[in-house]
Amino acid sequence: MPPRSRSPSALRTGNAAFLADAKTAAPTGRDKKVTRRKPDTKPARAETDALGKLAHKRLGDFAALFAQAMIADDPKTVHDLRVASRRLQQLLRALHSVKNKKPAKKAGDFLRALRQALGPLRNLDVMAEMAAARAQAGHSAATRGTWLGIASAIEKERAEENARAREAMKDFDLTGFLDRMTRTLHSRSAQDSDAKDLQETTERRFQSWSDALSQVVTEPTVKRLHALRIAGKRLRYSIELRAAVSDGTLKPLAQSLAKLQDNLGAWHDVHTLMQYVDAYLNQKELRAERAGESRALLSEVEREQKRGQTQADEAIAAAQSLRNSWPIKSDPAA
Repeated sequence: MPPRSRSPSALRTGNAAFLADAKTAAPTGRDKKVTRRKPDTKPARAETDALGKLAHKRLGDFAALFAQAMIADDPKTVHDLRVASRRLQQLLRALHSVKNKKPAKKAGDFLRALRQALGPLRNLDVMAEMAAARAQAGHSAATRGTWLGIASAIEKERAEENARAREAMKDFDLTGFLDRMTRTLHSRSAQDSDAKDLQETTERRFQSWSDALSQVVTEPTVKRLHALRIAGKRLRYSIELRAAVSDGTLKPLAQSLAKLQDNLGAWHDVHTLMQYVDAYLNQKELRAERAGESRALLSEVEREQKRGQTQADEAIAAAQSLRNSWPIKSDPAA
């Protein structure tokens, strides 16, 4: 459940201004382009430092995406909102010099809970797109028909999950979150500590990622691959933040991490879809009816699994190469 500080009616009233702006800014419908208008999140006092400016920009982007996700059934908006929440959370974790930790912790809890609320919908969005593509590219009529059935089942679940996610978002206090974020940024101490904070955060993220990679190399289980993917996301966002604020030379490294994450993401998407396909074909009440579908799809599923394993192996090898040539050295004096 999301962090709550006011009654549901108060939460919905507090969010109304953002939603009113968003409704005039974009049409609904999954296939229509969404034009985002950013709510005004400018602080009472002007921020002149790089981290402060970036924080308020990201806050504005996040608020606009939140409002759009409430009114527009658009998979890209859901994805962008989850990414924006990760980037904001990484920024929060880098602010070691914040004097009042409580608002920062509550803001972080809000972001984490929002991602969890939207996670199942995002998975269904990805699977729906993948199943539809496979239905078009099937090697036989039987295979195409099976994929169409799977795509239809996913779309049905997606519609239900979309309604649930929208309802859940109504309980998230966006106005309170923006207030806590602003107070957190205002409570920062001397700005010259930002670079050190970011460096320390990057070093911790790298160590966590390196440890996760070592575990995968030792035993490449699904659980460990997933842990490596999450650790890689955190490291990537940490590097991106440092590149944007204090060291632009790190941009190529951030791009390398992004490419690595794309490969692991492709593996994860295939793995998730194959889990769904297996469950779909093995529903007890439909198992006999789908015996023919299972046979038609079996060889394709095996190819998908091999492709996914190849993607995982390539990602692990690329991660090892990146770790061996890691350009950032720890500062012994830090």
